[in-house]
Amino acid sequence: MPQLIMSQTSEPSASGEPITLSFGSVELRAERDPRVFAANVRASQEALRRAQGVFVRSGVELDFPASVPKFFIDERKPAVLIRELDGKREEGHLVDGQFVAA
Repeated sequence: MPQLIMSQTSEPSASGEPITLSFGSVELRAERDPRVFAANVRASQEALRRAQGVFVRSGVELDFPASVPKFFIDERKPAVLIRELDGKREEGHLVDGQFVAA
């Protein structure tokens, strides 16, 4: 899994004065208590770390009724087309754009 790389630096500031947080080439300026702001940044970074696995997962899941045919290729037999329809799996191939069971 790729690692999230994020570093934080901040300019010291008395409470209520504007602060600047830098993340690489991005600077954020805010007029907040720097301790509260830093805690919020840490919380958002942690939330992003927790969600990272969802963001990098490939593929799409589509929920179709059983009466809608689903077609895919068997990775072990790439020349064979598989159709799932009404809970039944059939191997076959396409002839003139139509599925023909083997």
